[in-house]
Amino acid sequence: NAFEFCTSLVSIDIPDSVTSIEENAFESCTSLASIDIPDSVTSIGDGAFHSCYSLTEITFPKEITSFGENVLLGCLGLESITLPDSISSIEDYAFTDFKKLKNITIPDGVMSIGDFAFSGCESLVSVDIPDGLTSIGDGAFKNCISLASLTVPNSVAEIGTYAFVECISLECKEYGNAYYLGNSENPYVVLIKVADKYIEQCEINENTKFIEAAAFNECVRITEITIPEGIKSIKRSTFSGCIKLERVILPSEITSIEISAFLDCDSLVDIIIPESVISIGDSAFAGCDSLREVSIPDSVTKIGSRVFSDCISLESVTVGSGLTYIGDYTFRGCSNLTSIKIPDGVTSIGSSTFY
Repeated sequence: NAFEFCTSLVSIDIPDSVTSIEENAFESCTSLASIDIPDSVTSIGDGAFHSCYSLTEITFPKEITSFGENVLLGCLGLESITLPDSISSIEDYAFTDFKKLKNITIPDGVMSIGDFAFSGCESLVSVDIPDGLTSIGDGAFKNCISLASLTVPNSVAEIGTYAFVECISLECKEYGNAYYLGNSENPYVVLIKVADKYIEQCEINENTKFIEAAAFNECVRITEITIPEGIKSIKRSTFSGCIKLERVILPSEITSIEISAFLDCDSLVDIIIPESVISIGDSAFAGCDSLREVSIPDSVTKIGSRVFSDCISLESVTVGSGLTYIGDYTFRGCSNLTSIKIPDGVTSIGSSTFY
């Protein structure tokens, strides 16, 4: 807190003898427009430059070995950031609503980008993501409306919900009535959206690893879809409102069907849930009026709330032995349901489950 709330401080020369900038050292120095951090600095504490609104650019020495949390939180005037080579992750909300940020250098050692890390960075044009990155969090680039270029490396193993939503300027690869992000080796890593809501068919590229949440939301004419092997999760609202969707083939290694994944798919008659599925999210199949029967495999341990609510044609449900939890309103409104056997392992049944 050495210079905390020095609101008239415009610039400072830090001598080479300094090796660390402690936590909140320059917090709320709202007039600080520039700072030159010498190469001698190896440690920067939590919130060191928190709410330095007037900073427009900052470069951290490459030799920094300790980089705290929220170092630049609230520095909304920043246009250019060069991060130290030592960091291995970009934390949740690190640069949220940095509306003036145009350039950022992400070091090669970064392995994860946190939830909403760059959300609302309206001036950000391009981001080079290092090859070793393994995780991109929920809403990580949400509403980056100027973002035109983004590479998703093959090393990525997890992409959160709505990671690229409203990135309206992205240059994507088109294939089979859909748009993709990826890299030079595999341009089809992520399917982020369909060509338009009135497509009647879509062939998902066999090299695709992820489908963005709500990618097919309200595609009102599509009747069938095959999801290729390699995709592990059907994300939130991916096929919700696809009222003519009759047939879905899920990959054999899928582990989760998330919230509202097939909500209001009125024409879906049946679906085979693979043995690899562990969880089924809230309202995943709610309002699927034509669904007649469903078999929940032994691998599923939890069924969320309202999963099959208002499935008015549902007659038979087979529940696997691994199930321990059935959420609220799960089968509410299933007026034709005549048969369901609840396994011995179930320890909790939510309110109004069969109402």
